[in-house]
Amino acid sequence: MFALLGILLILVLMLPSLLPDNALLPADLLFDQSPWQAVAPTSFHTPGNNLLVDQVFQFYPWRLLAIDELHAGRWPLWNPLIYAGTPLVANDQSAVFYPINLLLAWMPPHMVSGWSALFRLWTAFGGMYILLRHWKQTPPASFVGGMSFALGAFTMPLLGHPHTNVGVWLPWMLLTADKVVFSAHPWRWVGWGAVVISVQFLGGHAETSFFSLMLWGIYSLAALIVSEHSLEGQISRFAMLAISFLIGSGIAAVQLIPFLELLPLTNYYLARSAATETHPWLYTGFWRNVAMAITLFLPDFFGNPTRSGWWIGTGFGNYTQVLYMGIAPLFLAGIAALEIRRTEVEWRVRFFTIFGLIWLGVLMRLPILDLLQHLPLFNIAAMSIVVFSASLAILAGYGFDAVFGLTTGNSQIRTLRRALLIFGLLTGGGLLVFYAMLRLFKDFFLNLGRIYVEERVVSHPPHPFPLPYYLDQLETRYQQITANLDPLQVWLYAPVLVALTIAVLLWGWNKGKVSTISVQRLIGLLVFVDLWAFGAGFNPVIPATKVFPPTPALSFLNEAMAKDPNYSRILALSNLLPPNTLMPYNLPDARGYDVTIGRYTQILDALDREPLGVVWSERNDRFFDLVGVRYLLTTGAVEANTKMTLVYDGEIKVYERTTPLPRAYLVSSASVFNDDEALLNALLAEDVAAGQRVLLEEPPPFPLVTTRLTVGTAQIIDYQPDKVEIAVETSAPALLVLSDAYFPGWRALVDGVETPILRTNYAFRGVPVSAGVHNVIFIYNPISFKIGFLITISSLGVLVLLAATLFVSRNEKTLKRILH
Repeated sequence: MFALLGILLILVLMLPSLLPDNALLPADLLFDQSPWQAVAPTSFHTPGNNLLVDQVFQFYPWRLLAIDELHAGRWPLWNPLIYAGTPLVANDQSAVFYPINLLLAWMPPHMVSGWSALFRLWTAFGGMYILLRHWKQTPPASFVGGMSFALGAFTMPLLGHPHTNVGVWLPWMLLTADKVVFSAHPWRWVGWGAVVISVQFLGGHAETSFFSLMLWGIYSLAALIVSEHSLEGQISRFAMLAISFLIGSGIAAVQLIPFLELLPLTNYYLARSAATETHPWLYTGFWRNVAMAITLFLPDFFGNPTRSGWWIGTGFGNYTQVLYMGIAPLFLAGIAALEIRRTEVEWRVRFFTIFGLIWLGVLMRLPILDLLQHLPLFNIAAMSIVVFSASLAILAGYGFDAVFGLTTGNSQIRTLRRALLIFGLLTGGGLLVFYAMLRLFKDFFLNLGRIYVEERVVSHPPHPFPLPYYLDQLETRYQQITANLDPLQVWLYAPVLVALTIAVLLWGWNKGKVSTISVQRLIGLLVFVDLWAFGAGFNPVIPATKVFPPTPALSFLNEAMAKDPNYSRILALSNLLPPNTLMPYNLPDARGYDVTIGRYTQILDALDREPLGVVWSERNDRFFDLVGVRYLLTTGAVEANTKMTLVYDGEIKVYERTTPLPRAYLVSSASVFNDDEALLNALLAEDVAAGQRVLLEEPPPFPLVTTRLTVGTAQIIDYQPDKVEIAVETSAPALLVLSDAYFPGWRALVDGVETPILRTNYAFRGVPVSAGVHNVIFIYNPISFKIGFLITISSLGVLVLLAATLFVSRNEKTLKRILH
């Protein structure tokens, strides 16, 4: 009953996002941006949640492209719509092969987010519920643990992110590991463990996979140590766990191998490596993280980004760092932790108490524990909240049975009731007193803030803003804090009300006025209501028609680009149009929001820019020529020049440039560089940007010595994400330049004969062609994907063989009887 109740409650919670006319996507963020401001609904005032930009600017555009490619019968390997092209499957977070994504690929894209979220919440709840039931916890205890994990600090703030693709499988990983270690038939669980490990890898968030596997591995070792197996038996079970991991990794290889190929070539990897090298041994700002411990008890103490009282901002923390798992699960986990003093307590309680506390300290970056940040891969420990969340949810289940598994009047019941009562009264009273003081003594508090700003901020330059700015911020913060503490805003006080209600229920149960099953059901329902209040509104549901709606400017660009034979690109100046937002309109942008191939990033980083983004300048104009930018988008006028014309003047301005190089062109003069820095400095030379000279890192197979500016033509006749076909006619040996990113896996066929691709102009592709008429085809067929695909197929074959062997061994007598 409790399992079914949990499934139904989650369905009710998600129901609005499952309707065909709705979308679980914060795409109303666009209405704060030009050109979408022009089509914003009259009822729009502010986005539902400003923190969820990645869902709109990354994950949804990637999903659209992946679905389009799958429907077209192609593997979604390459994204040609941002930068100069970049891998899609290999970026990992696109999670192209995640089973839930594949299962829902037939749906209209705007519906996928809601249904995917439902399946992931069911996976999280079901996994934790079954895990606790496997560990002999009662159904209501398993319900509480399952709800805490499914709707708590890890899942709800990250529901639209690939983190939860991965983390929701952690209870299933622990379950299969436990079965391998303790079951009488461990081989039956090796295959299931492999399936779960493969699915979490395919979820597309390497950091969450790392920490999930860390907990899986440490728990497995602890289980082996406490098991009653002989040394030989322990080694045997350890080998089975290793086999499970290897098969699971192999099944996910189709996505993992391309990711591992891309990773060392990206700006992301280089930045992380640099961050590890410069990480301080003592993080002096740990007190900021410690302050977030308040959110264990009051998730909205610092406000909420979906409501007016959000005063902490991202400068002090982030709502995705909130630690709230439900007030009842928190106190129940505390009861379980107190149980470790008893010698007969189950070892798992000790394990998850110690591990959960350690990891809470890691998240808070406490001294000594913060040294973990210096270990390889652990410098991303801030993303490991899934470890803490799972530990606390497990302890909540154990704590529930520690209370209700004992006779009424026991000290554990009194301890829980008193703790909830004290918390409710002191916290609720304290918040009300603080609110009253802020209202009564406004000038006093603002004066304290003014003194702090004058003595600790403005008097210690550099500081980016003048004194009046900070004084205005003081007034704004005061209004936000008082709005958040207002007793009429029940969200902040919800944990207090829930705690007091449960304390009253426990008193009534202890006095025999309420039955045990009624109290258990009511506490379970209160846990759901509490966590619903925690996550309410954080993931906005909007009408499907408001997801990347057309605008006059974008319709103009679609029509213009459809007539462009040169496959030109678009670029928005300053902070107009966040990168990737042109992808849903099939418009190629020279910028992007993704892990970028390092060399293209270095070119972008060398451009003239202001704090808000790239600006127009003579130097940048040569880059625009080089990458084929025909249309510049801006909200203001650009300095008058002969190289561009204003062709659209509406909600934004669109300038058409007259000098961009086509996507494919021929060059008959080359310079060879042995030094990357010198090559990069020469890249924006006038003759290079004009397509009269090309820069190479190795000599071409035949000399390019002609001084003629035009030696022939290159016309793209077919352009697909993973295949570009070009008709070439040249009167002299030349280099065919394609201003798409050079990346391993691209092959070139000249008249059907494979020809090496030369890295050209620092980051692009070039192919030498002799005089004459040629057909040149670029094909993206990376060896990493082929190897990964073969490993995946082979691993699936091993899994099927293992399943068949187990089936035969279990049904040997039946099969013999049938055969004879």
